[in-house]
Amino acid sequence: MRSPIFAILTVALAASATNTSAQENAAIYQPSTEWSVERLTDRCVARRAFTHEQDTAKLVFEHGGSGDAFNVTIIGDAVRNTRGPLISIQFGPEEKPSGRNYISAKTRGGEAALVLYGVRFAPAERIADGSLAVETIDAERMAAIEFLQIERAGLKRFRLETGDLSELGEAIDQCTAALEKTFLSTEKGGRVAQGAVPLDQGTWVQSSDYPGLMQKYGMGARIAVRLTVGTAGRATFCQIQDSTVPQMFEDALCLALMKRAKFEPALNDQGEEVPSYWNLTVDFKAG
Repeated sequence: MRSPIFAILTVALAASATNTSAQENAAIYQPSTEWSVERLTDRCVARRAFTHEQDTAKLVFEHGGSGDAFNVTIIGDAVRNTRGPLISIQFGPEEKPSGRNYISAKTRGGEAALVLYGVRFAPAERIADGSLAVETIDAERMAAIEFLQIERAGLKRFRLETGDLSELGEAIDQCTAALEKTFLSTEKGGRVAQGAVPLDQGTWVQSSDYPGLMQKYGMGARIAVRLTVGTAGRATFCQIQDSTVPQMFEDALCLALMKRAKFEPALNDQGEEVPSYWNLTVDFKAG
């Protein structure tokens, strides 16, 4: 039998799917720049700006390495004053919307920002055995994407007219393939001779990190995460590798790890500190 929370999410997303067929009451943001893809020391970042009337919105995709999941940040007045536990996102018009948690933040310049961890172009779907399955979408489906639509969380519905994302996907894949080479062991042609060593790992995830709504309905979770560990020994990027649950667990986990995870950084064969990956799996168990 489905738990009550899945019934709530199903109803909410069915309503959202109906709304996405019409553009009434939606603010439509048109692109004002081309996509830019930049390789940083710890991640690949794709950016583009959009405008609606006098307002500007910035869309940022971040990948820490290969994998279907990526992190999304939307910056601008369109995501100001969020409220409520869930937001709906859709890469439309063909892909389904998904309801998920989010992090409301501000940039260093004081702009409103909405941060989402573990985003996929096609959301996970529950299959016959009750598990969640994630489908990898191909270039043809990426080319069919026309927009990213955001609604709920007290926000006025808005769309970022991204257009065909197939070329962007290829550019990000090339960037992350080059990035990952720097995180490999020296035996595999990389730079890491001695891996990062975790410090006080038992304090990284605490009972207060358990999403309240999930705890209320007795839902547990198992989530596999890959952290990028910087040369200062702190997690600089969190990428969801695998998950058995709704995405609100993923946001809570990544936020906790980014705040608390500490390491002795990895070293190269000259004894110099270098960035590296650290993989871990976390179990949330309802008490």
